[in-house]
Amino acid sequence: PWPADEPRFALAAKEIVETGHWWFTQRGNELYSDKPPMFMWIQAVLYQTFGSMRLAFLLPSLLAALGTLALVFDLSRRLYSERVARIATAAMLITVQFTYQMKRAQIDPVLVLFTTISAYALLRYVLLRGSERWLWAGWFCAGLGIMTKGVGFLPLFLLLGVLVLRRWGFAPIPPPDGA
Repeated sequence: PWPADEPRFALAAKEIVETGHWWFTQRGNELYSDKPPMFMWIQAVLYQTFGSMRLAFLLPSLLAALGTLALVFDLSRRLYSERVARIATAAMLITVQFTYQMKRAQIDPVLVLFTTISAYALLRYVLLRGSERWLWAGWFCAGLGIMTKGVGFLPLFLLLGVLVLRRWGFAPIPPPDGA
């Protein structure tokens, strides 16, 4: 891990595994209250599973990046077309900020994944007339985002937009053929 945040998160995750204190993250003998515990829990589970701290602190960012790209591709394909989905995913992948953040072993990639899942689920529910499970999944993943970095509630603002659009007579769009 490299400074500034990664060593703290990796050490907190290692401490969780070694002490068995999963509810309250610690560094040494003091509580670590700078960040919510979700990211350190993920690292701790991976460290416990694979026994490699290097893998445990890098794998969450990689999986978050791949998951985010997959969700952007799928939603773009469902709303527009496969061509648009490829373009949207490629545009996201070559965006400097996305690739810069996703290659770091920080909380942000996991937060982006949870907020993307939340937005994806809410949009599936509203725009594609999905089942109510998508609505609940959106709320649940927003909660995981909050447990990751506190700002995971942001996708819920999509619902405010939906209420405004519905007031103006907006109806969900039908998915394209074959989606």
